[in-house]
Amino acid sequence: LSKNDDNDDDFDKLIEDLRRPDKNWQGFVDSLLEIPDSQLLAGDLLFILVINFLLQIANDVGDPSFWLSGGFSQPVTMPVTLLAVVVRDSKMSISWVLSALWNR
Repeated sequence: LSKNDDNDDDFDKLIEDLRRPDKNWQGFVDSLLEIPDSQLLAGDLLFILVINFLLQIANDVGDPSFWLSGGFSQPVTMPVTLLAVVVRDSKMSISWVLSALWNR
């Protein structure tokens, strides 16, 4: 597209239509959901998961009942706080992805 003196109004209207999401909904959704670097996104989400596990370990170790039950010498069982980790990780990951899409 090039701007021509004869078609200034048509050109401006076309550019305005391309910028409005309601005029080109499919293109808007495609450009919104495009992930330029999927490895970077996967690394970010994995890092958020690791941080959530470390936060949960710090929370459990900081609890006085952990030390009264034997500390690190107590038997290893399935943690009952795993749901809290999953919920917190889900919230943080969804927030991270939505903020990335919003700030594009």
